[in-house]
Amino acid sequence: MTDDKVFQFLDFHKYRFGGQFTVEVAVRPMYCPHDEYVTLLPGNRLYSIATNGKGDKWWKNSTEQETDESFNDVYNLIIKHALPFFDATTTSEDIIKSYEKNFLGISKFGKRIYWGTIGWQNFDFGHIYLKFGDKKNAIKQFNKCYKEFITDSRDWAQEGAKKCLLIKQIIASGQNDIDRYLNDTIKESKEKLKLLDW
Repeated sequence: MTDDKVFQFLDFHKYRFGGQFTVEVAVRPMYCPHDEYVTLLPGNRLYSIATNGKGDKWWKNSTEQETDESFNDVYNLIIKHALPFFDATTTSEDIIKSYEKNFLGISKFGKRIYWGTIGWQNFDFGHIYLKFGDKKNAIKQFNKCYKEFITDSRDWAQEGAKKCLLIKQIIASGQNDIDRYLNDTIKESKEKLKLLDW
């Protein structure tokens, strides 16, 4: 957990039939609302980050030798690719700088990082911009999220659309209400994810 309440983590995911594993690299700002589970976005699989989104890999761990070789490979990829991503995403400002595209239309990590799924990416980045203090871009993100969700009749999408409207009301009510909302969201996220000691 960074000082700016960004949870950075590696998820070692074992293959359900055994004998191999993969590694997910992700960050989750606590000022974005969460359910009782942690999502793996923004992020990607370690090998995909290392290959600029061109591949995936499951490392073998059936024998001691395979496991040693796999963990040596994973360790080197973490040092070379995961840690720079973590270094570049410690604050809301850092996340925005890594996410926004330059004049060539390329973001800092290119295709190596998935920033989120349609709608939810905007919902998260509305909160990230809000934490950074950029209300204008926060509202733009919540508007995009609302437009995506309001046309979807599923309950979760309709709830998401309502939340966007509610957050825009909080933004309109002033900085004190924004600060209170973000602080309450951080507390609630940490409680749900059992990260209160972090």
